[in-house]
Amino acid sequence: ATRSRGVATIPPGADTTLVIDGFSFSNGSATRGGALYVSPGASAIIRNVKFNNNQADSGGAAVYCAPGSSPRIRGCFFTVNRVPVPKSPVVTLDNSSAEVSNCTWRDNLTIGIDILGGSPDVFNNILFRCDRGGIRCAPGSTPILDHNLAFGNDDFDFSGCALVPGDGNISEPPLFCDL
Repeated sequence: ATRSRGVATIPPGADTTLVIDGFSFSNGSATRGGALYVSPGASAIIRNVKFNNNQADSGGAAVYCAPGSSPRIRGCFFTVNRVPVPKSPVVTLDNSSAEVSNCTWRDNLTIGIDILGGSPDVFNNILFRCDRGGIRCAPGSTPILDHNLAFGNDDFDFSGCALVPGDGNISEPPLFCDL
Protein backbone atom coordinates (compact mmCIF):
# COMPACT_ATOMS: atom_id res chain seq x y z
CA ALA A 1 0.00 0.00 0.00
CA THR A 2 1.16 3.52 -0.74
CA ARG A 3 1.56 5.82 2.23
CA SER A 4 0.09 9.33 2.03
CA ARG A 5 3.41 10.84 3.17
CA GLY A 6 7.06 9.80 2.82
CA VAL A 7 8.94 7.02 4.53
CA ALA A 8 10.10 9.72 6.95
CA THR A 9 8.22 12.88 7.91
CA ILE A 10 9.85 15.98 9.34
CA PRO A 11 7.17 17.29 11.71
CA PRO A 12 5.85 20.85 11.92
CA GLY A 13 8.04 23.04 14.12
CA ALA A 14 11.20 20.97 13.61
CA ASP A 15 14.04 23.49 13.40
CA THR A 16 17.67 23.39 12.27
CA THR A 17 18.67 21.39 15.34
CA LEU A 18 17.08 18.43 13.53
CA VAL A 19 19.78 17.19 11.16
CA ILE A 20 19.44 14.21 8.83
CA ASP A 21 23.00 13.42 7.73
CA GLY A 22 24.50 10.53 5.79
CA PHE A 23 21.36 8.43 5.36
CA SER A 24 20.20 6.58 2.29
CA PHE A 25 16.52 6.45 1.32
CA SER A 26 15.76 3.71 -1.22
CA ASN A 27 12.55 2.24 -2.59
CA GLY A 28 10.24 4.61 -0.68
CA SER A 29 6.71 5.11 -1.93
CA ALA A 30 4.02 7.62 -0.97
CA THR A 31 1.42 9.96 -2.39
CA ARG A 32 3.76 12.93 -1.76
CA GLY A 33 7.41 12.71 -0.81
CA GLY A 34 8.25 9.10 -1.58
CA ALA A 35 11.22 9.17 0.79
CA LEU A 36 10.83 12.37 2.80
CA TYR A 37 7.90 14.66 3.55
CA VAL A 38 8.81 18.07 5.04
CA SER A 39 5.78 19.41 6.94
CA PRO A 40 4.61 23.04 6.97
CA GLY A 41 6.70 25.03 9.46
CA ALA A 42 9.62 22.56 9.45
CA SER A 43 13.15 23.84 8.82
CA ALA A 44 15.44 20.85 9.36
CA ILE A 45 18.81 20.30 7.71
CA ILE A 46 19.07 17.40 5.25
CA ARG A 47 22.65 16.81 4.13
CA ASN A 48 24.76 14.12 2.49
CA VAL A 49 21.68 11.97 1.90
CA LYS A 50 21.24 9.58 -1.04
CA PHE A 51 17.78 9.24 -2.56
CA ASN A 52 17.56 6.21 -4.85
CA ASN A 53 14.60 4.60 -6.58
CA ASN A 54 11.84 6.39 -4.64
CA GLN A 55 8.45 7.22 -6.06
CA ALA A 56 5.40 9.34 -5.34
CA ASP A 57 1.98 9.43 -6.90
CA SER A 58 1.71 13.19 -7.29
CA GLY A 59 4.76 15.15 -6.17
CA GLY A 60 8.23 14.79 -4.81
CA ALA A 61 9.30 11.30 -5.80
CA ALA A 62 12.13 11.74 -3.29
CA VAL A 63 11.29 14.91 -1.30
CA TYR A 64 8.14 16.99 -0.92
CA CYS A 65 8.51 20.36 0.85
CA ALA A 66 5.06 21.51 1.96
CA PRO A 67 3.94 25.16 1.90
CA GLY A 68 5.57 27.11 4.72
CA SER A 69 8.49 24.72 5.14
CA SER A 70 12.07 25.94 4.94
CA PRO A 71 14.48 23.00 5.01
CA ARG A 72 18.10 23.17 3.96
CA ILE A 73 18.86 20.37 1.52
CA ARG A 74 22.64 20.21 1.03
CA GLY A 75 25.06 17.86 -0.68
CA CYS A 76 22.45 15.22 -1.52
CA PHE A 77 22.39 12.77 -4.44
CA PHE A 78 19.21 11.84 -6.33
CA THR A 79 19.12 8.95 -8.80
CA VAL A 80 16.47 6.76 -10.48
CA ASN A 81 13.56 8.40 -8.64
CA ARG A 82 10.22 8.39 -10.49
CA VAL A 83 6.55 9.24 -10.49
CA PRO A 84 3.77 7.55 -12.46
CA VAL A 85 2.27 10.94 -13.36
CA PRO A 86 4.18 12.56 -16.22
CA LYS A 87 5.79 15.90 -15.41
CA SER A 88 5.79 15.41 -11.64
CA PRO A 89 9.22 15.99 -10.03
CA VAL A 90 11.90 14.34 -7.89
CA VAL A 91 11.91 17.32 -5.48
CA THR A 92 8.81 19.48 -5.06
CA LEU A 93 9.18 22.92 -3.45
CA ASP A 94 5.52 23.82 -2.92
CA ASN A 95 5.57 27.47 -1.76
CA SER A 96 8.53 26.51 0.38
CA SER A 97 11.44 28.76 1.39
CA ALA A 98 13.86 25.86 1.05
CA GLU A 99 17.55 26.09 0.33
CA VAL A 100 18.73 23.42 -2.11
CA SER A 101 22.48 23.52 -2.63
CA ASN A 102 25.41 21.42 -3.81
CA CYS A 103 23.20 18.48 -4.81
CA THR A 104 23.35 16.19 -7.84
CA TRP A 105 20.47 14.70 -9.85
CA ARG A 106 21.40 11.95 -12.30
CA ASP A 107 19.34 9.51 -14.34
CA ASN A 108 16.01 10.30 -12.70
CA LEU A 109 12.87 9.29 -14.54
CA THR A 110 11.13 12.65 -14.19
CA ILE A 111 11.78 16.40 -13.61
CA GLY A 112 14.57 17.23 -11.15
CA ILE A 113 13.16 20.22 -9.20
CA ASP A 114 9.69 21.75 -9.40
CA ILE A 115 9.23 25.18 -7.80
CA LEU A 116 5.51 25.76 -7.24
CA GLY A 117 5.73 29.27 -5.80
CA GLY A 118 7.62 31.06 -3.10
CA SER A 119 11.25 32.17 -3.13
CA PRO A 120 13.52 29.20 -2.48
CA ASP A 121 17.30 29.46 -2.88
CA VAL A 122 18.54 26.89 -5.39
CA PHE A 123 22.27 27.07 -6.06
CA ASN A 124 25.38 25.08 -7.00
CA ASN A 125 23.44 22.01 -8.17
CA ILE A 126 23.97 19.62 -11.09
CA LEU A 127 20.96 18.16 -12.90
CA PHE A 128 21.91 15.64 -15.58
CA ARG A 129 19.82 13.21 -17.66
CA CYS A 130 16.48 13.72 -15.94
CA ASP A 131 13.89 12.22 -18.29
CA ARG A 132 11.32 15.03 -18.04
CA GLY A 133 13.55 18.07 -17.40
CA GLY A 134 15.85 19.94 -15.04
CA ILE A 135 14.38 22.85 -13.04
CA ARG A 136 10.82 24.05 -13.61
CA CYS A 137 9.41 27.25 -12.10
CA ALA A 138 5.65 27.79 -11.87
CA PRO A 139 4.17 31.19 -12.76
CA GLY A 140 4.46 33.57 -9.82
CA SER A 141 7.38 31.79 -8.21
CA THR A 142 10.44 33.94 -7.51
CA PRO A 143 13.30 31.55 -6.77
CA ILE A 144 16.90 32.61 -6.46
CA LEU A 145 18.70 30.38 -8.96
CA ASP A 146 22.45 30.72 -8.93
CA HIS A 147 25.26 28.63 -10.45
CA ASN A 148 23.21 25.57 -11.37
CA LEU A 149 24.37 23.24 -14.14
CA ALA A 150 21.41 21.60 -15.89
CA PHE A 151 22.23 19.73 -19.10
CA GLY A 152 21.33 16.61 -21.05
CA ASN A 153 17.78 16.56 -19.64
CA ASP A 154 15.18 15.30 -22.10
CA ASP A 155 12.46 17.97 -22.27
CA PHE A 156 14.20 21.09 -20.91
CA ASP A 157 17.00 22.25 -18.64
CA PHE A 158 15.23 25.32 -17.21
CA SER A 159 11.53 26.00 -17.79
CA GLY A 160 9.52 29.05 -16.68
CA CYS A 161 12.44 30.33 -14.61
CA ALA A 162 13.49 33.97 -14.87
CA LEU A 163 17.21 33.48 -15.37
CA VAL A 164 19.31 36.59 -14.88
CA PRO A 165 22.38 37.00 -17.10
CA GLY A 166 25.49 36.56 -15.01
CA ASP A 167 23.81 34.37 -12.40
CA GLY A 168 26.02 31.47 -13.43
CA ASN A 169 23.27 29.05 -14.49
CA ILE A 170 24.46 26.89 -17.38
CA SER A 171 22.61 24.54 -19.68
CA GLU A 172 25.55 23.24 -21.71
CA PRO A 173 27.71 20.19 -21.03
CA PRO A 174 30.79 21.11 -19.01
CA LEU A 175 34.04 21.17 -20.93
CA PHE A 176 36.82 19.52 -19.00
CA CYS A 177 40.44 19.67 -20.01
CA ASP A 178 43.75 18.26 -18.84
CA LEU A 179 46.14 20.80 -17.45
